[in-house]
Amino acid sequence: SSVLAETSAAGELSEQLRLDRVVTVDFFGSRLMFRSLALDFTGHGYVEQQLAALCSSRTTMIDGLFMVPFVLAAFIRAGATTACLMRPSGCGYLLLLALASESFNFVYLLVKEAVHLEAVFVKYRQQILQLIHRALEHRRFMVLDLLAFCGYSLRQADEE
Repeated sequence: SSVLAETSAAGELSEQLRLDRVVTVDFFGSRLMFRSLALDFTGHGYVEQQLAALCSSRTTMIDGLFMVPFVLAAFIRAGATTACLMRPSGCGYLLLLALASESFNFVYLLVKEAVHLEAVFVKYRQQILQLIHRALEHRRFMVLDLLAFCGYSLRQADEE
């Protein structure tokens, strides 16, 4: 009886993984739909691939960058794997984008989900220093507040 129940549950899970999964994100005047099998949706790299496509799309370059935090939040809410946020190469560029756009919600989402922030700070050290320099130059102090929120601090060598 328990073997039959386990086999039945495994069959149901297998069926669920073969179903289409749709994530829809509505914006003013536009709608993005992401459709895939549930197995692909929860698989390694799906979120990263979709975000990379959104960021690199020529037709939605400006709007696409604006949409990234909302699409990322929708994927997380829908249960997609966020393994890409745990690797410095996966979330680093997203964190830089979030900081540059001065989006507290986007930064918060990444900081909450990313577990290797220190590795991101090391990998993107030059880009972060450049971001700090431009923020100071243009008096964009929110960027500095967001960096402090992330736990980033300048080393003595960086301050010079």
